[in-house]
Amino acid sequence: MMPFQKAFLNSPELGRYLEIAGCTVHYHEQGQGAPLVLLHGLGFSLYTFRGIIPLLSDYYRVISLDLPGCGYSKGLPGEGSVEDMAEALHALIESVAAGEAVSLLGTAEGGIYALALCQKYPDRIAALALESPGSLTRYYPWQWQHLLTPIVGEWLIRRMSQRDLELILRRMHFDETMIHESEVHQFLQPFDDDETRRNLLLLLRRFDNRDVFSGLGGIRIPVCLLWGDSDQCHPAAMSALYRKGIPDCQYRVLRNCGHLAHEERPGEFAESVRAFLAASLRRWRPYE
Repeated sequence: MMPFQKAFLNSPELGRYLEIAGCTVHYHEQGQGAPLVLLHGLGFSLYTFRGIIPLLSDYYRVISLDLPGCGYSKGLPGEGSVEDMAEALHALIESVAAGEAVSLLGTAEGGIYALALCQKYPDRIAALALESPGSLTRYYPWQWQHLLTPIVGEWLIRRMSQRDLELILRRMHFDETMIHESEVHQFLQPFDDDETRRNLLLLLRRFDNRDVFSGLGGIRIPVCLLWGDSDQCHPAAMSALYRKGIPDCQYRVLRNCGHLAHEERPGEFAESVRAFLAASLRRWRPYE
């Protein structure tokens, strides 16, 4: 299997495909050990994890995927709701890591899907790292906020260009000099498919995290919140909801980072995840 390299190109040729929950899911595995599943936010793909996969795969069997409807995955589970996505992720875990205690790393919407999965199948998840979980807020550029608006959203998604994507990446970074034209092109590449653009609208519009929030107190596994101190899309104050609601919740702030701390500080980010998992997995017991 092709490993991730620093010069990794976003490609449907990388990794494997799995048929689950009526979807064709594109995923990649690297490393050995306890399984760690990486879940990106909506509008992204497993390409976003290119910097941390080589670091984490020295310790874990890292399973990264294009969420259903995103990247090079095809189809949506059910109606594309948070619960439907949790069911699809459970099916994937049962296919690639049956009988093993799985850890999750979820960013943005991927963090909410991970929480929903933990709530629904608590016996399958050993530990959970969340990077700036949530979805669109009023702090996003107006073009992205209006993807939720009927008709306007359809017009915006059809005309989305490399310049539009660069705008959102700039908002998501503390250090804008890290944004290179070649990488913006890589992020945009899956959107050459009109179905992927339409699926982004559907997933955003069917994203409802109220049930997840109401069940935070029932989570019994260790959780680590990771937040960039300069996150302009999900200000750090948003972390209070999770910190107050989740019983066993650590909180780590990464300095000089925006919304994509795993991209801006891959070494520091990966070490924070590794240290959290090393301590958490030692004390994991099956849910009772």
